[in-house]
Amino acid sequence: MRLMRSVIIAALVALGTQAAGAQAQWTWDAGVFARWNQLDNSYQTNSGFGGGARLGLFVIPRLEVEIDASYTWNAGKSASALGGLNYAPIAVRVDYFLPIKDRFAVMAGLGYAQEKFSGGLNADDWAWSGVLGVRATFKQNWYALFNYTTNYAPTAANPSSAVTSTWNNGLELGVGYLFQIKKK
Repeated sequence: MRLMRSVIIAALVALGTQAAGAQAQWTWDAGVFARWNQLDNSYQTNSGFGGGARLGLFVIPRLEVEIDASYTWNAGKSASALGGLNYAPIAVRVDYFLPIKDRFAVMAGLGYAQEKFSGGLNADDWAWSGVLGVRATFKQNWYALFNYTTNYAPTAANPSSAVTSTWNNGLELGVGYLFQIKKK
């Protein structure tokens, strides 16, 4: 809960700040990333590695609507009866980019995620999704990104009756490209 408050406060501060150099309206954003994921402790399973892709559209300067889909597989070692879990979240978020200097931007976003588990547990869950990140442009429209994501599920997919909610966290490191649409 504390982390979600921090994400909301960071987003509100960013929205109230004026800065120049943001992406223009109707700019498409496409990227790929490697992902490390740590599932909630209640799953009693290892962290896992995977990858994913993202696609976004800046509806106004600095404000992007994105979809982020990834797949994280687990090594299969686990202290629980669930065994190794595979985790595939698909998140739809609204992200705000705060430019810092010419080539850097800090990003905060909130949205919704559909979480799919397979392996030792076959279940689907929904979650509130948050992201904090940094983007560095390195060649015209190419950029590198580093994101921290968190998904809070108020109703846990975990079959244990003692677990009422879960937090699943991830780190993403990737590259992407910004496609600007030319108006006639």
